[in-house]
Amino acid sequence: MNPNIPIPTDSVHKFYAGFGLVVFIASLIAAVYVQNSTNEKIMKWFDDSAQIEKLEKKTDVDRVQLKRIDELINITKKDKKTFLYFLISSAFFGLFVAGWGFQAWEKKVQPQIDKKMELELELLELEIESKKRSNKQLQRSRFARR
Repeated sequence: MNPNIPIPTDSVHKFYAGFGLVVFIASLIAAVYVQNSTNEKIMKWFDDSAQIEKLEKKTDVDRVQLKRIDELINITKKDKKTFLYFLISSAFFGLFVAGWGFQAWEKKVQPQIDKKMELELELLELEIESKKRSNKQLQRSRFARR
């Protein structure tokens, strides 16, 4: 697979910021997925248990099945809670890393980039001025020869 988005390797702070954002967004997406998939499973098991409870004469197999469904629902709820705590923690971690990366990039790297661009601009202005002077001298020497 060929990635379309290049990984920022020019600054470690920029990498941390991007990595933190990816972790944050992935955690939020995973939390929504866990919530939805768990709800679907629980609703299916509730439907199954409702069908078994509607039976007038329940056999031992039906009672065991109801107990099993209740256990599955409880385990799934506990797992969902654990997964969501983990995903919320990783989302906060991603947000912290992204914030730290952006802050460090803004404080340490961006001033140097701004200074470099100012110096390059000054250099270009000096180059333009130098070329203008050399063009004027060239034009004067042409007129002087005629």
